[in-house]
Amino acid sequence: MSNRDISRRAFLQGGLIAGVGVTMAPLGSQAFAALMEERVTTSPQKWMNHDGKARFRNDALSKVCGNKVFARDIRAKDMPGWPTQQGHALLLKATKADRIYAGHDLSLLGADLQPDRIVTAADLAKDGIAWPEAHSPDPLLPPGQVPMFIGHPVAILIWHDF
Repeated sequence: MSNRDISRRAFLQGGLIAGVGVTMAPLGSQAFAALMEERVTTSPQKWMNHDGKARFRNDALSKVCGNKVFARDIRAKDMPGWPTQQGHALLLKATKADRIYAGHDLSLLGADLQPDRIVTAADLAKDGIAWPEAHSPDPLLPPGQVPMFIGHPVAILIWHDF
């Protein structure tokens, strides 16, 4: 298949597998405009003195209260015109590259923290999502193989809410 014959669905699937995030917001929409507003990424209080020294960390209060993880932790609910419900995904990666990957065990997470969906190499194969040879290694390492590098992705964990 040439680049001109690629479908929108194939492009988005390839972007997901490659770890590329795509934001789709119509130009001129309230959601797109909100991405450009400084108030989304700044603390509502004045955090810097006139001498240029910080009075406090601009992310401290939101992090201590559990509202944010990072200083620039922008979620859909923080953006005008965006939905309040938001899913989250985590790329599970191999921590060693000198052993055969035998699969993953998420039992340490407990029942209430288990992901709603786990995408593995078997799921990609079942859905017919192929990775071009020129872009090897495969996007998700299947069990029974040795990772090509530390951090080789093995699964995508998906939660429907935070």
